[in-house]
Amino acid sequence: MKKILLYGVDDQTADRYQNLASDENVAMYVINDSFLNETVETAFSINSDLDNVHEQYDRMYMLMMGISEDELIRLITSFVQHGLPFDGVKVMLSENGPNWTLRHLFEETGMENDRTVIMIELRKLLLQAESIQINLMPELEAKRLKKAIQNGKAVASNKNIEYFKLHECITELKDAMESAPHILS
Repeated sequence: MKKILLYGVDDQTADRYQNLASDENVAMYVINDSFLNETVETAFSINSDLDNVHEQYDRMYMLMMGISEDELIRLITSFVQHGLPFDGVKVMLSENGPNWTLRHLFEETGMENDRTVIMIELRKLLLQAESIQINLMPELEAKRLKKAIQNGKAVASNKNIEYFKLHECITELKDAMESAPHILS
């Protein structure tokens, strides 16, 4: 069963996504707030759009099941080529994955998405920080930047790091880098 469920997408955009998905022989349906307490399995049993009421969550979700990696790449490429990049949370589900409610799935994947975005920001900052010629910095600022880089690497390598620790580390790196913006490699 190749199917995609959309949440949080306006009707006109959903129609455009659905047309592109049908070109790839993928069924795509709109789900709404009334389904948030249903299980993922129940949600994927629908075969028509629901009304498009999505007030519980601000972000968009695209839930996919039965779609291969190649099909996903073709779909995402088609969306982008037609001016419809999907900026929401994308979730690929297996047919025997956890049988959560949609609400639970949205909360868990939303938090994981936020964490991933912050982790990407941290890794970009680490690359910038490592390009600074620390040996040209005053000793105290150099020590501070080295410590911030070390802490950043430790946090970036920990998959179970707490959200606030990521923010703390980013702030530490930004503050340490501010003292050396002109000393880039």
